[in-house]
Amino acid sequence: GVVEIQTNGTTVATINSNGTVVIPTVTNGTTVATTSGTAVDFTSIPSGVKKITVLFNQVKTSAAGLRMLQIGTSSGLVTSGYISSGAYTGPGTNGTTSTAGFIMGAGGATADKTVGSAVIQTIGSNTWCMSSVTGDGVASYAKMGGGSITLGGVLDRIRVTNVGGQTFDHGSVNIAWEY
Repeated sequence: GVVEIQTNGTTVATINSNGTVVIPTVTNGTTVATTSGTAVDFTSIPSGVKKITVLFNQVKTSAAGLRMLQIGTSSGLVTSGYISSGAYTGPGTNGTTSTAGFIMGAGGATADKTVGSAVIQTIGSNTWCMSSVTGDGVASYAKMGGGSITLGGVLDRIRVTNVGGQTFDHGSVNIAWEY
């Protein structure tokens, strides 16, 4: 028969009848529309996850604003202490920094429809690093960001939001995680 090894209800490995161990490489969350509100929260991320990819499909806000990620533990989201910077390149260049979250780029016109991904990965001891590369979806700009933070416990949540609290009005986001 087939034996599944699970953590918190998530299959982390399968042992086939011939003894072969199969480890799933990516588990997708549930896609969430970014058509209202100022943030999308993904909670109940299983413990033991080492890498999380946040996927952006034409995410737009009603006013100009930069995309930002915040992570947290069962105690809540962490909203300070990040070491993070972002920039854009294209017909021009610009850069910015943030301590409130992982900043995913600079610039940010109202028309921007963020496409691409951000990767958040642990280097151990509850320290997480982020790197992102996205396009603005409407003009010839690429945006990038990077950062790190050490959490006071095990990561179990990610918030997709933006600097300035603008309302989302287009697109969708999802996460995928790996052990």
